Amino acid sequence: MKLFGNSKKPFDYQSDVQLVEALIAGQQAAFDYVFDQYHELLHSNIKSAFHIKKKDDVERVSKKRCGELQAFLLDKGSAKLKLFNSEESDFVVWLATVSLSFFKNTFRDENTAVVKGYKGGDRTIYFERFKHDFEQKIRETGEKDSDVIRQEAELLSDDVFVHLSKDNWRGLSTYDPSRQTFDAWFGRVLHNYAIDQFRNRTKKSNEDAYNSIYLEKKGDDDMIEYNELFRIDNQETFPGWEKEILSIDDEEKIEVIEIVRKTVLSLQPPRYCDILVDRYYDGMEYEAIALKYQITKENAQNIVSRALKRLKEKLVEYEYWK
Repeated sequence: MKLFGNSKKPFDYQSDVQLVEALIAGQQAAFDYVFDQYHELLHSNIKSAFHIKKKDDVERVSKKRCGELQAFLLDKGSAKLKLFNSEESDFVVWLATVSLSFFKNTFRDENTAVVKGYKGGDRTIYFERFKHDFEQKIRETGEKDSDVIRQEAELLSDDVFVHLSKDNWRGLSTYDPSRQTFDAWFGRVLHNYAIDQFRNRTKKSNEDAYNSIYLEKKGDDDMIEYNELFRIDNQETFPGWEKEILSIDDEEKIEVIEIVRKTVLSLQPPRYCDILVDRYYDGMEYEAIALKYQITKENAQNIVSRALKRLKEKLVEYEYWK
């Protein structure tokens, strides 16, 4: 296989020393000879160092990686060539050791740079990089609207970023840039995070959320508070519904509140529940919600709007809103 165009060797190198001398001199023909003569060895090292599984993928990156190896041997790695001793090692053994070490270091350094960029806060790059994965996780919640999927995927991207950046990037402590690509590791983190957030809300977490929005006591003195819970008589929350809600008796009103409460708890993604509680039970302003979730005020308003829309769609199943 020809890695570097016309790699027809001008002559047969009579010894390893002669070949190394040509490499030290920077003769392109010598490098072409090495890359063609030992391409299987180099491919094996590339596959191992970069954790590549498919042969076609190795073929695709070989020219680039071998070019980087050549640049290294002509610059920072030139001392390794000059120290080559044919009496102590065959060239092929030397090449196997040096190339594998170089490829592994390159793999580690590239992934370290990716992590540094991610820590730098440019979330847009990483959203685009994993756009399909983020959107797929939102589809798994049952969402079908493409615009909402895109918006929620962006929010999920922000959620994962915040999750990993907590406690001085403690979430990144499990990543070893020498063992796997950042993309592979991040994909697994995203998968596990999405499962945790969207599918496996434990009984305890549901009970905690339920208790956080449930009135501590249900006596006659609390009847006046029912209209305030989620402000179900508020135009902003349920425009046009306040007459139906206010016309029912107190016993039915308790049932309505219970329906609303349980429906909010069941909303997916879970952030819909969290932010509705923040907004309509705790009375948080959009600015405070944005600060809490490290999103923009506009995003906070959009989430509330979508959450209310989802809530209304679910509530129409009940007789009070049909």
